[in-house]
Amino acid sequence: MWWPLPLGTGERLHGVPGVTPYPCGAEILAPPVGKYAGDCVWVLPDGERWRTLTSADELHHALVPETVPCP
Repeated sequence: MWWPLPLGTGERLHGVPGVTPYPCGAEILAPPVGKYAGDCVWVLPDGERWRTLTSADELHHALVPETVPCP
């Protein structure tokens, strides 16, 4: 699963188990929006929410138990 983040915020997810942050400008081998490529497809939520990238802090809090502080 790919989860685009605002530029320069991926370092906040280093050390989170199962997460591999890529540097700014890294190529993402993903199908075009709305198209399947093998078993990969983009999933966009309904409404306007998809136009805003999730903050790295919000994603960190969703993936890490509350006992682990966010860097």
